[in-house]
Amino acid sequence: MNWWRSSDSGRAAASHFGCMFCVICATIFAFGGTSHGALLYVDADKSTNTGPSSAFTGGTNDQADDNLWSRRTGFASGSSVYQSGDGNGEDSPEISTTITGLVPNTLYTAYVHFWDGSGDPPDWNVRGGFASGSLTLFANPADAADIGAQNAVLASSLTYSTPPSVFAEADRTMYAGLLGNGTSDASGQLTIYVDDRPSTIGVNNRSWYDGVSYEWAVPEPSSLAILLFAIPLLTAARQRAS
Repeated sequence: MNWWRSSDSGRAAASHFGCMFCVICATIFAFGGTSHGALLYVDADKSTNTGPSSAFTGGTNDQADDNLWSRRTGFASGSSVYQSGDGNGEDSPEISTTITGLVPNTLYTAYVHFWDGSGDPPDWNVRGGFASGSLTLFANPADAADIGAQNAVLASSLTYSTPPSVFAEADRTMYAGLLGNGTSDASGQLTIYVDDRPSTIGVNNRSWYDGVSYEWAVPEPSSLAILLFAIPLLTAARQRAS
């Protein structure tokens, strides 16, 4: 009778420790994120995922100096792009693009995508970030120092599972500014805020904002350390229990 009790207890303990191991792995890799090296690009669209509507002109291809974002068609990924900087000093409102369908409360790495014109002095740029009013200015590395911006990277240099439809056209090139890691909310949504840099030299400092991309974030080294530390402990505990 005692032998059976000991065996049942050992099996229960082993099962318990096995469950603990699964929980640790799930927490680190599901909520800490894993890197697949495959970004999903999301085109900004004022009718579905980008707002507020009051920040945009009513129609398309209306490049008035009115402190509003204008949607230009026939350009960029998805054949549309949002422009600000149509005149000297145009300052359009902050806007935001919301990514949906994510794993709730999970860390994601994200980029903001914009376009730059070739030559000098065009210093096209964009601001982006996870917190409203606290945004980072990005520009082509060749221009960044001119306007105090962070270096963006060529969007074509990144790896995607869902890429933009085009990376270069005419004398323009798409760049991506690394925003870092942001956490999706309980509904599986992540909002990225975007703004222009008010131009003082007209279209040479304008913003062409196209969209965002994201992927699960790479686990922090501390998370990997926890996993490596936990494995031998759980293994030893299971052996003792059995």
